[in-house]
Amino acid sequence: MLENPEDCVALDRVAQVLDAAATQLAVPDFGLRLSLQQDISVLGTVALIAQHSATLGESLANIARHLPYHTPNAQLLLDADSGRHGYMRICYELTLQDAWLRRQPVELSYGILQRTLQMLSGESGTDWHVDFRHPAGCSAECYQRYFAGSLGFGRPQDALSIPARLLEIPLASAGGSLRETAERFVQNIVRRFPLDVTHQVESLVERQLAVGGGSLVRVAQQLGLHERTLQRRLAEQGCYFEEIVDRLRRQRASSLLLDSALPLAEISAALGYSEQSSFNRSCSRWFGMPPNAYRREAKA
Repeated sequence: MLENPEDCVALDRVAQVLDAAATQLAVPDFGLRLSLQQDISVLGTVALIAQHSATLGESLANIARHLPYHTPNAQLLLDADSGRHGYMRICYELTLQDAWLRRQPVELSYGILQRTLQMLSGESGTDWHVDFRHPAGCSAECYQRYFAGSLGFGRPQDALSIPARLLEIPLASAGGSLRETAERFVQNIVRRFPLDVTHQVESLVERQLAVGGGSLVRVAQQLGLHERTLQRRLAEQGCYFEEIVDRLRRQRASSLLLDSALPLAEISAALGYSEQSSFNRSCSRWFGMPPNAYRREAKA
């Protein structure tokens, strides 16, 4: 599985691996050590969404919205910190079957979260605060090597509290790191399908629909091709860009519409439509009925 960057591993298995490594190596801060070796690129295509955000707050909101597509057992929540005036709480929640295995993946996640926010904001984080539900797994001196601000353990919820003013910071300075993430993502796809431009386009479009993956210009730029060159190569394989986008949107729509808890506006955005009316017209063309009717019929 390690040879294929697109393969997925169950979150509970990841937690088991981290816990086993920490135990067998006698390294209680294993997750925190690992956090120093990773960055926002662990979010995969969600990092590409963050790249198109104007501010730090908008970036976090976009990550929170799309994170379940990347990690179904995780969610990111943002709300005001009622205990600290002028602060916002960022809660990264992992749903694990075995609560005893939470500490390593949670500390890994918050270590990455803090370093990413420090990079994006340019702040040291000495006035930030981290709460953990689990008890401390190593000494206070150990945790101080990883977290710049104060820490609390045995709290009701895992959370990182930062000044609310940071959410207004523009992300222009973050383009380099996020651009590298996008470049690595595209390089992985090209290596997987070196001679198959159709599969390259399908992979790029499928993972970026919500952030412009349906744009011929955008995908051509990512592959280092002129739009006409890309169209010609697709035609040689009997495909057309617009048909690929339409097929992938239909496939994803048929799956997302089965979840009655998802608002149609969110499904429309996840498919890359700027207006829900365009999504409604596509549904009528694909399924012979508007999205609400398709939803009702699927339940019947």
